[in-house]
Amino acid sequence: MFVAEMGARIIGFGEAATGVVVAVYVDPSATQQGVGSTILRYAVEMARRDHDGPIRVESTLNASRFYERHGFREIERLSIKRNLVDVPVVLLEMPANPTVERDARKSGARPSP
Repeated sequence: MFVAEMGARIIGFGEAATGVVVAVYVDPSATQQGVGSTILRYAVEMARRDHDGPIRVESTLNASRFYERHGFREIERLSIKRNLVDVPVVLLEMPANPTVERDARKSGARPSP
C-alpha cells in the first residue's frame, strides 16, 4: 500500500499485489488532476513485479471507465457481498503486454490462434 501526498496532506492511496491492483482511491478534492492516473500507474508497476501475466482489478461500476481509459478491458460483471449488501462490480484485466497489443490493434493485425 502507498499514498499520494500534496504538501503534508494525503490525497489518495493505492494498493497492489502480484497480478492484481487492489485499490486506487483519490480524495474528491483532488480529482481531475492526474492523481488517480499516477496512483494506477504505480499500482500496475507493483502488480507486474515478478508477474508476466495479465493484471486484474475489481472495480465499482462508476470507476470502470477510468480503468478502461488506462488499458484495462472488462472481462466479467458480477455481484459480491460486502457485509449484508450485494455490490455490483466489474472485473477488468490489462493484457500481459499492453503496448504490443495496442500497436497490433492500430496496425490492424490480429493475434493468430
